Amino acid sequence: MKIKNIGIIGLDAFHAVAFTKIINAPDQVDTSGFRVTAAYPQGSKNLSYRKEKIPQYSLAAQELGVQLVASI
Repeated sequence: MKIKNIGIIGLDAFHAVAFTKIINAPDQVDTSGFRVTAAYPQGSKNLSYRKEKIPQYSLAAQELGVQLVASI
């Protein structure tokens, strides 16, 4: 089976990391055929409390094997 790569746009909220964990761990939910492989680590420009979380969630995504990319 060919894997379909998924990219995430925005790493300013925890759900981006949570969805990556679910999708990349098919033993929990049947997500066979899909894998989160890239993320564009930007987010809400108007919400400072979310912008502050981007480094933390970017690191968490990288620890799950996700490559950070410079553009969408």
